Amino acid sequence: MTATERISELLTRYTKEEKRISQVELAKKMEVAPASVNKWVTEGSISIDRIPKLCAVLGISPNELFGYEDPRFTDEALKLYKSFLDYPEYRESITKLLNLTLEDIASNR
Repeated sequence: MTATERISELLTRYTKEEKRISQVELAKKMEVAPASVNKWVTEGSISIDRIPKLCAVLGISPNELFGYEDPRFTDEALKLYKSFLDYPEYRESITKLLNLTLEDIASNR
């Protein structure tokens, strides 16, 4: 399963099946248009810079969002995520590292 498929599946579950949050409510919390959330749900395409906020709003980790369960990277990924939130001046570098990690994950599946 690709990262976009995983995001789409998770958002479908949260917004439709389990009804933890509506698409409109998620859009408000994410400060985007409801059409953007609908696109995330249907296509899974979300900008990487929105992932930390999405995880915070849903109360999940990036690992859970991407279905990544490799214990070798769990602590490292959480530290990186925390740094992303705590140090905005490092976001560009962290985003590059996250992109490389996601590419590595996708190539190993």
